[in-house]
Amino acid sequence: MNKTTITLVLVVLSVISCVLLFSGCEAKPYQLSTSVVPEDGGTISPSGGTFKGKVTLVATPGKYYTFTGWAGAASGDANPLTVIMNSDKQIVAQFTQKTYNLLVQTNPSSGGTVQPSVGTFEAGGQVKVTATPSAGYRFDRWGDSITGTASQTTILMDSDKSVTANFIRQYRLQLTGEPIEAGGVPSLAGLYDEGTEVALNSTPNFPYYPKTWVGADTNTNPTTATMNSDKSVTIICEPTIRGESQRFSGSLSNGEYKHNPTDSIPIELKQYEWVQGEIILGVNPPISVVIQDPNGQVIKSFGSVRQANFSFMAEFAGPYTITFTNTSIFWSSYELTYTIYHLP
Repeated sequence: MNKTTITLVLVVLSVISCVLLFSGCEAKPYQLSTSVVPEDGGTISPSGGTFKGKVTLVATPGKYYTFTGWAGAASGDANPLTVIMNSDKQIVAQFTQKTYNLLVQTNPSSGGTVQPSVGTFEAGGQVKVTATPSAGYRFDRWGDSITGTASQTTILMDSDKSVTANFIRQYRLQLTGEPIEAGGVPSLAGLYDEGTEVALNSTPNFPYYPKTWVGADTNTNPTTATMNSDKSVTIICEPTIRGESQRFSGSLSNGEYKHNPTDSIPIELKQYEWVQGEIILGVNPPISVVIQDPNGQVIKSFGSVRQANFSFMAEFAGPYTITFTNTSIFWSSYELTYTIYHLP
């Protein structure tokens, strides 16, 4: 073998050696698989695949979680994490659910209780809170982190929460009347919020009048009862005294020159005087009858009835009016008899 041939062989062998050397240095692909704990705690990107050399993993926590570290083929809490793929790897991202604190107050402190009154709860959870008033109070509304008037509600724990349950003091109102047969006791007994002014107005049975209130803000009628304590209030009534009777009669005709003719009879009354009377209309009564107070308000109304008995107590002093109106083309007559019952 000559020198040229030997040189050529050496060159070829060198080339082959270099090719083999560099092919041995090329990175080999490896399989990466990932998982998260707990399953809904967050995500990993990329979530897996085949990689050569290095890969960078990013752990993204869910809404109510925090990233706490790596496990499996990785460790520590670096995020992002660079992984050298020199073998198949299984990597776990670990997350922990956040917690938030709940603090509950009552206003006033003696007004009632709330369950739970304090606690630490997992983020994203719904906590049911129930307000229970103490005796003599009622639950009014929630304040601070929640609103509403239902005594039981739920709170979404997406942050630390401070909640106030507002209660209102209540007092009981009792109402009685003397004598019992006089009636006139308003149907207003019950529980009222502290500071409420309850309007009291007595309209007793005939022939009584409201003489005085006992236990109310004033003794005159009408009055009020300011609920700053439990109260027992009584209306004392006395009978009125019968006076002389009055009688009126008349006729109404819708003639050629009249349209809906009327007759009006005024009665001058003092406050709380009673009037008791009777109305008799003609055989074919095309007449309507109304009784109005001094303010023009209708307190009694009668259609075309043959006969009607009536009574009323004067809520105000002044002229009360009984008006007869012929509402047809026919002639008709009327009779009115009434008696005023005076205060003693």
